[in-house]
Amino acid sequence: MHSLATTPAIPSGAVFVRYFCSPSGLLVVWTPRGPLPAAVAEGSIVELQTEVVSLRKQMVQVNSTVGRLETRLQDAEGRSRLNNIRLLVFPERAEGAKVEVFVDSWIKDELQPVGLSRVFVVEQAHRALVTPPRPGAPPRAISARLLNYKNRDCILREACESESGF
Repeated sequence: MHSLATTPAIPSGAVFVRYFCSPSGLLVVWTPRGPLPAAVAEGSIVELQTEVVSLRKQMVQVNSTVGRLETRLQDAEGRSRLNNIRLLVFPERAEGAKVEVFVDSWIKDELQPVGLSRVFVVEQAHRALVTPPRPGAPPRAISARLLNYKNRDCILREACESESGF
């Protein structure tokens, strides 16, 4: 990379046209003072038009890639929520230290959904990530992720049929 100190001196009566970067270094092109020769101007315009066309093609490809990735992201987000349930009926701190164990035992012992598979696992559970409510305000929801979406369907069906307020 050349510094300003190594930039060639300006020829007398010349006007700066452009810099070119090449593997051998920086090339500065000057033209005599006065009107820019038509060949130089046309060459510059053609180069710029070629570059604009190339950049537009790249932009179309990038936009296509972004659209494809947005679609995949939405699909992945939807699939990740497929096994989730939200419980709104428990007062604050009713779950104790292990929310997963609390949700697991409540579903098996209290709700007792019909058709629950033998391999019932609550992978993850937590309270909603907002500030704890003031006294008298409704409690935060508990979000739980189940291992199997079929178990989620059984739980939701049972909750709709029961009077638990789930």
